[in-house]
Amino acid sequence: MGNTVGDIAFPDNPRRRKRAEGLRQDILQFVQDFEREKAKKEEVFNQLKAELDAVLSKLGVNTRDELDEYIRKNMKNDADLRAYDKLRERLKMEFLVVWDKSDHAATLIVDILGLVGMDTLVIAGAAVVLGIISFAAALGALELVAGDVIHKMLSKRAEAFQCVQRMRVLNSWALSIVNDLKKGKFFEQLKDLLEEGLKEPWNQCTLGYCQEKLRETDVQSGAWMDEDGGPSYYSSVSARKLLEPTDAHGKVVRARLVFTPLDTGVRQSVTLMVRGAISSTICIATSGKDTWFLSGKPVEKLSELENERYDLERIPQGRTSTHDVFHACRLEVDS
Repeated sequence: MGNTVGDIAFPDNPRRRKRAEGLRQDILQFVQDFEREKAKKEEVFNQLKAELDAVLSKLGVNTRDELDEYIRKNMKNDADLRAYDKLRERLKMEFLVVWDKSDHAATLIVDILGLVGMDTLVIAGAAVVLGIISFAAALGALELVAGDVIHKMLSKRAEAFQCVQRMRVLNSWALSIVNDLKKGKFFEQLKDLLEEGLKEPWNQCTLGYCQEKLRETDVQSGAWMDEDGGPSYYSSVSARKLLEPTDAHGKVVRARLVFTPLDTGVRQSVTLMVRGAISSTICIATSGKDTWFLSGKPVEKLSELENERYDLERIPQGRTSTHDVFHACRLEVDS
């Protein structure tokens, strides 16, 4: 019998082993889901191409050069034209060269935007949409490394889930355009669909949103999550969505925390507003615009605070990679 990823990463802990293997299976399932959605995309965009070709043929447009000439003739705004050219150049460099040359979806999106005569802002936003079309390669490069494998797979799982969800959004949007073209709607009548039909569901599907949805699923399934934590994963969880502990007068609890890291022995202090616990081992708090995570071992029996050691991490607002880490700190609460 071969080793599983959990056996390799966590040979000494059956709960960790089971969690690691479960996350890996989730990722593999999302990759399969993505491939199915990608196959649907090919079918939907082939329909879209057929409907678009039929409409363009009635306008005397039968080749790509004729289409480009038609778009340029009808796009009056110089700024829009420059944005259109820039988007086409990106398409040529990134998708027709680096990615799948047989993929019609990217070119069709740019063609439709040009035909509808969207403004510069909308055209620029389309560059983000194009990024999902050929993302399967990134999902295939899954490197699961022992040592921090659960955290790495949590991040990979959220990314894979986001790709599946956004591909579904893209497919639904394209199918709506197909249906409108079949009903005889002309390009100008597609403006609302292009602006709103994709924007809201696409923007809603952020990585943080996907992480929260997956965490809800984990909670409902009773998954072991004691060691899922770490600020780099949970920093996307909005602190305001956690219940704020309050005193008898309904005021949010603030405390001046004095901590002494084991490695430096230098006492430091910070005034924190406690936001709540996100697991049995991690507490989230804020100080000004900074987010703080206090983590320690699960409580088995009551002991004096000064006899325990805690890790503290500070993540400044707007920064995701650079933050302060204070290991094995003794704590004192000076209210």
